[in-house]
Amino acid sequence: MEEAPSGALTFGVGYSGLEGMIGTASVSEKNLLGLGYAASLRLRLGADSNDVRLGFTDPYFLGYRLSAGFDLYHEQVGFFDTYSYKVTGGDVRLGKELTNNFRLDLLYKTRNGRCLRHPTGRPSLDY
Repeated sequence: MEEAPSGALTFGVGYSGLEGMIGTASVSEKNLLGLGYAASLRLRLGADSNDVRLGFTDPYFLGYRLSAGFDLYHEQVGFFDTYSYKVTGGDVRLGKELTNNFRLDLLYKTRNGRCLRHPTGRPSLDY
């Protein structure tokens, strides 16, 4: 039996009337280090927006049939000269497959955002 490839590397280029040119690149692996770990990294660069996302999942956390993982992200967006924001956040998750069709997941998510420019001219806002 031969193992099938478990990773992917993708690149993309596009154009949006709102954002202009957009470039994306991502790398993912479903069997990292041959241990079944799943990991991904995605970059998105545009004239008015940028973001990066990183994810990791262990499908057999501590040797049990529990999945555990995390995601981290940072996004910065600016539209026209009137509105922009940036957000940094992440989550930690723990899950268990109950049957072939059902699973239970717990998720803790946090984020820190800041509105840098607002159309009304209001000062920066944190959220």
